[in-house]
Amino acid sequence: MAQGGPASAAVQTAAPLAAAAAASLAASPEAAPATSQAIHIVDELVKHAPLYDVYRYDMAEQVAAILDVPVEKAVACIEVPSNTKNGDLSLVLPRLGLTMSPVAAAQKLATEFKLGTAFAAYKAMGPFFNLTFAEDHFRNALLPRIMLDSKS
Repeated sequence: MAQGGPASAAVQTAAPLAAAAAASLAASPEAAPATSQAIHIVDELVKHAPLYDVYRYDMAEQVAAILDVPVEKAVACIEVPSNTKNGDLSLVLPRLGLTMSPVAAAQKLATEFKLGTAFAAYKAMGPFFNLTFAEDHFRNALLPRIMLDSKS
């Protein structure tokens, strides 16, 4: 992870908290509230961390293959939705400039997209295609990064 940026600073701040939470949970089940709080804080701190880029590219690779667009163009059209109840990432289909309608493209993605291990759910919502992270996968990818940052 790049050093010095706001995301890196946020992750470095969260690292001791995450490590303490994991140790507390392992030592005592009564530590669950502290662990839940730590997980919530970590989740909030990483909303703009570079780890999201990994998920954007995973999403973009499939979008590119299904809709026959360059991966880079698909990545540029993926954002964090303003309402995360709709998903963790959202593909804004009108920005792709496709010949088919954005709604038809969202429906095509909904029929052909493969979730794999990184994503738990998807939803076509009008001209948007939204994905929700598989929480276990996200945390398992994130915690080692936090631990590495805390050691550097």
